[in-house]
Order: sequence, then structure tokens, then C-alpha cells
Amino acid sequence: MRPLVLGLALVLALSTSGCWDQREVETLGLVDGLALEPGAGGHIKVTLQVLNARAMPHGAGAGPPAGVKTYRNFSGQGRTIDEALTAVNREIPRRPFFSSLRLVVVAEDLVRERDLRELLDFLTRNREVRRSAWFVVSRSPISRLFDVSTPLEITPSSTVEGLMRTNDLAGRFVATTLSDVIKGAAAPGANPVAGGLVVVDSEYQAPPGMEARHVMLPEPRQSIMPSGAAVFRNGRLTGWLDERETNGYLWVRGQRGGAVQVPTGSGFTSLTVHRSQSTVKMEKTNGKPAILVRIDADTAVAETDSAISLTKESDYAELAGRAGEVVDKEVGAALSKALAGYRSDIFGFSQVVHRSDPRLWKTLQDSWSDRLPQLPVAVDVHVKVSTSGLTSKPLLNLP
Repeated sequence: MRPLVLGLALVLALSTSGCWDQREVETLGLVDGLALEPGAGGHIKVTLQVLNARAMPHGAGAGPPAGVKTYRNFSGQGRTIDEALTAVNREIPRRPFFSSLRLVVVAEDLVRERDLRELLDFLTRNREVRRSAWFVVSRSPISRLFDVSTPLEITPSSTVEGLMRTNDLAGRFVATTLSDVIKGAAAPGANPVAGGLVVVDSEYQAPPGMEARHVMLPEPRQSIMPSGAAVFRNGRLTGWLDERETNGYLWVRGQRGGAVQVPTGSGFTSLTVHRSQSTVKMEKTNGKPAILVRIDADTAVAETDSAISLTKESDYAELAGRAGEVVDKEVGAALSKALAGYRSDIFGFSQVVHRSDPRLWKTLQDSWSDRLPQLPVAVDVHVKVSTSGLTSKPLLNLP
């Protein structure tokens, strides 16, 4: 009798196995990007960029069918993001699936008028939304950003993801994830920062009527470009860092890469940054906090248009000293704009004070933003130029 009961239980278990919330992939709309912008009457407009399954390439080397877009954009409005998504669902024949989300975009004018923390609430609660999705602020209309022709990628969202990933590895742009922004918004005294994007017109413009005849164009009409860093204060966008100031921010965070242009002679020498690292500490002076920032960078000569020689150690030391001056000026510009100009602690100095002296931080936290313009910050820069490549003398120096 016992074997019979066990066998029956096994049959029932196999016949009823499966996940309680299982969903067939054929019924899902894979969301690639999500954008938020102001709607009518003070509402929020939500746009979902959904992959078009019928246009996806099938098989190695295959491309999408001619004339068929690989994605569709669906929009809806509501008093909240959830209500707006309910309106979007009336248009989409499939249930939106957010686990495939790679990009969250907020419009510049939306985060100037509404608290970012309010907008993040839905994204932090939804269990499908990945915290690793990239987060950017668009300085161009969402309708332009989400419909840029992308010959190298299947969707505009995947193009932005490529820009974020490449620039994050190279250290040339503030590439932030949803997790980074949430942590910045939640940390006491700190403020988040996010990369900016803009849509620019291509230098090549098609002759009138060419696109209407569906002629293959050599270049897209627009392209997506990084554009500064968005600075927040008390949940709202308060201003932007330009390219030079963004470089300074990345130095302080130990994330700077790319190239540094150093004035040498009548021209410039370009140094490739192989590694950058920063250490931030706090010291107390008369019971008040002072921030100490040390920046270390390993670089190599990539190019020069000056008649400089790098045959002696003193030559490398002189070039490194000049590079250090460039770094110091970039950092100074970022500190001045963020702390004195915007009174926004995007560098995480509040967390340094909190970790170093919790009792002191308790007395400062309520007035921290007001103290930022007078906060002493000392910067100590150490640049090392390790190599000049395959030659120590530029062609300008040869007889």
C-alpha cells in the first residue's frame, strides 16, 4: 500500500509542477527602455520602448526584415507612473516585462519641477526592474531620443546602453545606474548625479524626398551624444556640469579615464589615463570638518604636436607636473560649481564625515548644504607619466 501511495504522490507532483507566477514569453512585451516626461495637466507621461519580436533577427548573420522597425514606442499619461502604465497597457497587445529593461530616461524639465525621489518610488518597488539599468537625463525631447535611427544597434535604448558601458569603462563620462541614483538620493546629506544626453543633427543631411523613396542613407539624420552631468539638490535638478567640470568630478570619484590635454610649448601633449584612484579623508580643525582629497593617476604619452623631448627622467617629471596642474584645475572647477554654485554634495563628502565622526555629523546634518560653500577641501594630485610609447622624440625634433 505504501509504494502505491508514494507513486500516486509522485505522479501528482509531476503533473502540477511549475511556478505560480510563470508567464509564457510569447505573451510578454520585452521593455528595452522607459522614459518619463511632463504630461498634460501636471500628469506624468511614460513612454515604453518595446522590442518588436516579429522584426528580431533569426539565425546567425540575419538582419531585421526590410522596412520594419525593431521596436515600438508606447506612451500613456497619469497622475502617477503606475496610472500612466495602466494607460499604456491599453495600447500594447502584450504584457510589459521590465526584467529586460536596460535604460531609464527622465526629461530635464520633469526633474526640474518634480522631486526625483518621488519618481524613483515606483522603480524601487517594482520587483521586475533591474537596479543595474542605466539612468540618464535627456536634454532633448524624449520623442527625438527614443526614435533616433541606430544602424549599429537594434534600438535607441541599446545605443545609449552602449554609450554608457563604453564611457563607464573609459572614464570619460558620468555613467550612472539606477542603483547609483537611488543610493545618492537616499544617503543623508548627499545628492545624486546623472549623465546627460542630447540628440544632435548629423553633418550629412539627405536631399529632399530621398527618405520618402526609402533610399538607404549613408548616415543617420541624428545621433545621441553625452552632454555633461546633471546635479541634483533636495531631489530636484539644480544645474549641469560642463565637460571640464565633469572631468573634475570623475577625478574626485576615482573614475577618470580617457585623455588629458597638457599644454606643452606652443601646442598640447595628450596623455592617456590608464588608471585613476582617489582617497577622501576628513580632518577636524577647531572642531570643524575639512576634506582632504588625494588623486593618483598613471598615464602615458599618446600624442604631441610640440617639439618636446622625453629622453630623461626630468622630462617625464616636468610633463607630469604640468598634467597635475591640469587635473587640479579640473577638480577645482567641479568643486566650485557643485559646492559653492549649487550647494550640492555630489562627491559624497557627507558620508566621509559621517563615517569619520558620527557625533560631529549629527550636529552638521541639518545645515550641511548651507555649509558647503565654506567647506575647506584640499586637493593633492600625483600624476605619473610611465611611458612615451614607441618613441621618445617627436618627429618635430628630428633634423
